Amino acid sequence: MKILSIDAWAECCGCEHNDESEERCWTWNQWFTVGDVGSVPDDPIGYLIDEGYLKPIAREGCYVADDQFNIVIHDKTDDRPLYAFEYGADQV
Repeated sequence: MKILSIDAWAECCGCEHNDESEERCWTWNQWFTVGDVGSVPDDPIGYLIDEGYLKPIAREGCYVADDQFNIVIHDKTDDRPLYAFEYGADQV
């Protein structure tokens, strides 16, 4: 299972948000494989902190979401996706 670093841009798609809103819609512009794991960790944020991908402050500043293809780590301040554990590639 791949660990992905996500490059995303704010792009609202007809919702209530706009590019200046604190909550934004994000489009994954590009993503890069930065590691591999056998399965999604029980504590994805803790795993990324322990492996040096995120700083310890991420424990309070990030949240985990499931988009039915990836377990995605988002920044709480603006909802930007940062990292993902890709679990759905083999199910396509």
